[in-house]
Amino acid sequence: MSTNAVIAISNSQFEMELTAIYVHWDGGQTLANDLDEYHDSWEHARDLVNMGDLSSVSGRDVESYFSRGERWERVKPTEGDLKDLYNTYKSAEYYHIFHDSQWTFLYRDEVRQIVLEAANEQDA
Repeated sequence: MSTNAVIAISNSQFEMELTAIYVHWDGGQTLANDLDEYHDSWEHARDLVNMGDLSSVSGRDVESYFSRGERWERVKPTEGDLKDLYNTYKSAEYYHIFHDSQWTFLYRDEVRQIVLEAANEQDA
């Protein structure tokens, strides 16, 4: 069974406009560990996201859908804020966000709560 995830980075090292991709396999703690160990700089995280949607990440070994023959338009990274990503990647159980020089590991329910709180603050 797959464990879907999102990998996202800030478009600059200090902003929360995000560029994100989908990861199909092992998107939970295993992916979090691999990102922390092997993709631990903004440049490495950016290079990973620029590959487009991924089938899997295992250490430095990455299998992208584009390298398997998928059309770039189908697998290219998505841009937006956290709400946009939450609405785009409905099957994602985990979110891995590289911001301010470190990875943040969030569960879908945590992202949902952040999105709801941001919407409530805008309405206030």
